[in-house]
Amino acid sequence: MLVKDARSSTNVSQRRRGWIFQSFCRKIQAEIIVADGKSFDYGDTKVRFSPALPHGEDSTELGSVLATVIESGSEKFIHASDIQGPISETALQFILSERPSAVIVGGPPTYLAGYKASEDSIKRGMSNLAMIAKKVPLVVVDHHLLRAQESLQELSVISAEVKPLGGSIMTAAEYMGEQPRLLEANRRKLYEENPPSRQFIKWTKLNKEKQRLVKPPLEKARRKKGGISEPR
Repeated sequence: MLVKDARSSTNVSQRRRGWIFQSFCRKIQAEIIVADGKSFDYGDTKVRFSPALPHGEDSTELGSVLATVIESGSEKFIHASDIQGPISETALQFILSERPSAVIVGGPPTYLAGYKASEDSIKRGMSNLAMIAKKVPLVVVDHHLLRAQESLQELSVISAEVKPLGGSIMTAAEYMGEQPRLLEANRRKLYEENPPSRQFIKWTKLNKEKQRLVKPPLEKARRKKGGISEPR
């Protein structure tokens, strides 16, 4: 297991989760290697990890995350999912300095603008995302940005800017040739259309210990006129 250092550049929540995760890994006798800033070779493929990058703004108290760089031949891919934009100048410069051929990056949490994130930081995150798209041939956006209804429209604006430059920016669904389904952004509507059963609500009120012992009562998909309904 190549993992982030749970004791360095973390907050209380990250340290606790890191301890729980590593305790589990020891139970299954997994080898645990702290990967911050380190490089590993697997045949012709090199896997490198960034130093700790801010989980949001440079001054954030939300801890830090690692970006993964995978190199094989002339291709270089970066996975930087949880850097929120990037809002951080440190995270932005790390990605640009690597000159990747493709990157998966978590967009800024626009749904938190003016609430848990400042308007200025969100604007900076969108500007930095556009800057990456102008420099990197393929950008796949995931995580925070797609929790907002307007995310696809915002991506289309950036796409129009970078397309003449030969760049592409899209969601993972679009990369796979599928239509995006913004489940998180449409949570309220989906909940109203297909609410959980009373049995499931009752299960959610059990204490944590009982929840571990009792499986949640999930209804099987039922056939309806015109197709199969989603399981509740």
